[in-house]
Amino acid sequence: MSGANAGRHGSRWKRLTANVRARRGPCGICGQPIDYALESEHPDSFTVDHIMPWLLNPERRTDPGNLRAAHRRCNSAKGMRNDKPGLGLTSRRW
Repeated sequence: MSGANAGRHGSRWKRLTANVRARRGPCGICGQPIDYALESEHPDSFTVDHIMPWLLNPERRTDPGNLRAAHRRCNSAKGMRNDKPGLGLTSRRW
């Protein structure tokens, strides 16, 4: 692939986005639910986040294992940083 947006507008990217959306998961960054009915410009709308930024890891640009659901605002705030390691999700409410 070449060009700044290669892979982000083609049929493969649309399929990958549809698969992430179909799972209806919470935001992979903040862990809160996503309202999938919001317009795409809304700060809390659904976007696809690259867990490992694709500019730093071009080989993982369209790797389904590197994609997750995120709020637009969370994804924008994360920018090109890798996630900080954490404890993950707890098994019950604390």
